[in-house]
Amino acid sequence: MKKIIDENRGKVDEIVSQLKDAVPSVKKTMKNLEEITDKINQGKGTIGKLVNEEGFYTDAQSTMASVNTASQKLTDMVSKAERIRIYIGAEYAYNQRNKHGLSKAYIEIEPSPSKLYRLGVSMLTGKGTEAETTDSPHSEFDAQIGLRFFDNRLTVRGGMLEGRIGGGLDFRIWDRDVIATVEGRDVWSKDKDENIEPFLLRAFVDVNIWWGFYLRVGGDNLLDEPGFYGGGGLRIRDEDIKNLFAFMSI
Repeated sequence: MKKIIDENRGKVDEIVSQLKDAVPSVKKTMKNLEEITDKINQGKGTIGKLVNEEGFYTDAQSTMASVNTASQKLTDMVSKAERIRIYIGAEYAYNQRNKHGLSKAYIEIEPSPSKLYRLGVSMLTGKGTEAETTDSPHSEFDAQIGLRFFDNRLTVRGGMLEGRIGGGLDFRIWDRDVIATVEGRDVWSKDKDENIEPFLLRAFVDVNIWWGFYLRVGGDNLLDEPGFYGGGGLRIRDEDIKNLFAFMSI
């Protein structure tokens, strides 16, 4: 121990000397801090005004409240965006009586479980249709708004159906796996006369069989010349599309 003390005595003396030299600087620093504190207490300088002015505090509180409100709105908006469902579908159905086929492709947006928007195109093919007589048949536009009732089991929709004013009722018999539909629209009478009176009405049932694929069975043109109406389609959600691409990449 004596040897260690003798070897380090010079370092200890140096540290003590440095501490003695630092004492005046520490005293000066403390005095400066006291002066700064006094100025702040007297409301002098920018910091003093911030500390002592009631208005600055009120404005700061108001700003923080605005930030919190904006943050909450952003959170609500993101939450709503996460709840939006988007479906993409394509289907084909055939009328056995007049030998007409109806092809459709559409996108359906559900901003909430009780509301939907559907946009798409339709094309009629088969005997005597425009697709048979011309090389460039026109596609008909679909644009409908739907509202759901009775715990979202019944959907009432209206707008443009296959290029004409129309609408329909969709009833979920068993969740989304079995859906019964009744829909109708005005008839084509100018560019392509359907010879239907008074309007087109059809009813059918869609039965989901696997991963969005479904079969359709029902009747078409029920008020004029009823015919068997059957076919199928695919209706997939945005999440399914992401999973499909992930599976394909693997």
